Amino acid sequence: MSWRDRPYSSGEYGGYGGGMGLGFLRPTPVVLGIIVACFAIFVFAAFSQSLERAAYEAGALFLPPVKPAWQVWRFVTYQYLHGGVWHIFGNMLGVFFFGPPLERLWGGRKFFLFYTGCGVVAGIAFAIMQMLTGAGFLVGASGSVLGLLGACAVLYPHMTVILFIFPVPIRVFAVLITVIYTLTILSERRLADSAHLAGLAAGAAYSYGMRRWPNLQFRKPSEGTWQRKMREMAEDEQKVDRILDKIRKHGMGSLSWWEKRFLKRASERRRQFDEQQSRR
Repeated sequence: MSWRDRPYSSGEYGGYGGGMGLGFLRPTPVVLGIIVACFAIFVFAAFSQSLERAAYEAGALFLPPVKPAWQVWRFVTYQYLHGGVWHIFGNMLGVFFFGPPLERLWGGRKFFLFYTGCGVVAGIAFAIMQMLTGAGFLVGASGSVLGLLGACAVLYPHMTVILFIFPVPIRVFAVLITVIYTLTILSERRLADSAHLAGLAAGAAYSYGMRRWPNLQFRKPSEGTWQRKMREMAEDEQKVDRILDKIRKHGMGSLSWWEKRFLKRASERRRQFDEQQSRR
């Protein structure tokens, strides 16, 4: 069995099962940081109404004439404020499941910029709706989370989402979410859902564009931790295959000191990798 035939070679871990069964993985560093930051702010604001009011005054997405137009940081900070337990729980659950495969693919920096950018696009969509209708203010990471959903639907089409108790392909789930939000906008005038749809569309469009036209990127995308690990494992596999072939043809005595040392180190790296996977 070559490295390419093994189940971890696809890098498609994550998601509600990730298309590989219901495996719950540890969150990646940036994903964990986002979750901790959101919950810390939520707990801080929950101590009293005055603290909650102060947090909303400082970071919620209010637009003119309520707040000055120059307070552009609100398009980022509103993503870390939430309106209730179920609001933050649902959003952070989405970050936990949809974020890790993207962070492993892109690396922490690009993932964070993507996550934040989807939230900014969602905020802009809400701002447009506010100008047209006079809607209130916006808080929550829903636009960013749905951006992650859109990206996973494009990049990991075999991922499975558990909807209540039923496994659903992620692309079916994304279409279902789009239909539901569209209906709530049209029938219930829930204009904040326009931000959700904008985040979903931004995530899907960006991921599709980078996959369809990779040459449009001005620089080679940074290698994520998972990609680097898989590349190193593949390189080890090729070297080990060459050494084993040499043993088969000429015997152990034909190996140099370096080749024997490399076999020992490669075996130890594989053992450590397998132990890490078994703990996940």
